[in-house]
Amino acid sequence: MAQVKIKYLLRKAGLLYYQRGIPSDLRPHYSGRALSLINLKTTDIAKAAKLCAQYAARDDALWCVLRSREGETLTTRESRAAAEALLQSWGGSRGLRPRCDADHPQEVEVVDHIEDYMTRKYGKS
Repeated sequence: MAQVKIKYLLRKAGLLYYQRGIPSDLRPHYSGRALSLINLKTTDIAKAAKLCAQYAARDDALWCVLRSREGETLTTRESRAAAEALLQSWGGSRGLRPRCDADHPQEVEVVDHIEDYMTRKYGKS
């Protein structure tokens, strides 16, 4: 039987993961991490292959924007894809609304992360 290699797919202890190296120039955006590793939460190879392609497209869009220079023109679609990718990399999701209560600590943490990132990139307003 022929083996097919699926880009960025890792099988570890029977579980399937998306694994991709983070380019060295972008590691400061990932707290210095050299590797992105995401549990795909499936054992279905076809589903895992689709998820890997989606994560790779997300990373490519985000990295394009992170590498862009001030004033470089990006399409609305590229900007939106990058923003969603950045939010997902912090554990958030589209439609996230900040809550300031103990019942939703992850949402508060993601919003704090966004504020820290924007302050580092653009300064205090």
